[in-house]
Parts: sequence; C-alpha cells; structure tokens
Amino acid sequence: ETKSDNKFFDLRLREPFEELEKYEESIDLNELDDKQHAHVPYIVILLKAMKCWKSEENGEFPKNASEKNSFKNLIKTLSRNFERELNFQEA
Repeated sequence: ETKSDNKFFDLRLREPFEELEKYEESIDLNELDDKQHAHVPYIVILLKAMKCWKSEENGEFPKNASEKNSFKNLIKTLSRNFERELNFQEA
C-alpha cells in the first residue's frame, strides 16, 4: 500500500488552544527589534495573519486559490524583509 508524501498537520488555526492564543497575543510585531521580528515562530505569524484576514472577511477563512494567494500576500506584508525572514517564508 502506497502512502502519500503530502501530510497535512492540524496547526489549530481554526480553533487555537487557549495557551497558544495567549502566546500569540503576547507578541506585538511592531514592538520587536529586527532580530526578534525575524525569529517569531511561524505559527504565531499564521495566527496573526488569520486574525487579520478574518476581521476583513467577516470571520471567514480563505476558501479558494485566489483568497489563499491573497492570504500569502498578507503574510508578506507582516514581514519587514521577506527575503531574510525565514519564519515568514515558512508561514
């Protein structure tokens, strides 16, 4: 039996557990210096981007390819230097 190489992991973006949500909320991207900003965990970046997306899209998650590309661009706008911030690229 062949196994798929494409594994999807539940990152809890739709329903983050309380501690993860508190951790995400404790990080203000605007208050970080460049080194700290470059080392923000990618799950925090994804959660922040998702909150921003949902606030602009009536609580909806990205559904189609166009919206998913727009979401990726939103992540890029959260970075200071996308080419150098690997965690933003991973997100």
